[in-house]
Amino acid sequence: IGDSVIIKKAGDIIPEVVNVVPDRRTGEEVPFVMPTHCPECASELVRIEGEVALRCINPKCPAQIREGLIHFVSRQAMNIEGLGEKVISQLFREGLIHDVADIYRLTKDQLIDLERMGEKSATNLLHAIEASKQ
Repeated sequence: IGDSVIIKKAGDIIPEVVNVVPDRRTGEEVPFVMPTHCPECASELVRIEGEVALRCINPKCPAQIREGLIHFVSRQAMNIEGLGEKVISQLFREGLIHDVADIYRLTKDQLIDLERMGEKSATNLLHAIEASKQ
């Protein structure tokens, strides 16, 4: 960590490191150590066959639950307008939601207490949640 490198476009997303530039080293560089445990729940990480990424497979991992909720409300799934990543993260952090069913139990009073959520926003969000049931 801390090395200067030369990269080139290799694929659609992940660039390829072509060279390290040793002349730019300061002596403060440290070797990268691949994590072995989830930073959120401390479960052991697993590499799924055929994949490069390490994954936490703990179904009770708070990060897994939060990301699952974010996906559930996304455009690709239920498409709940106004209920994006930031609001889901805030609801999860405040302990107001723990699973998908909790989204449908939210009340106006719970939502109004959230940061940057007024009465009109809360009402609109509840209407969007209700509309997703159709």
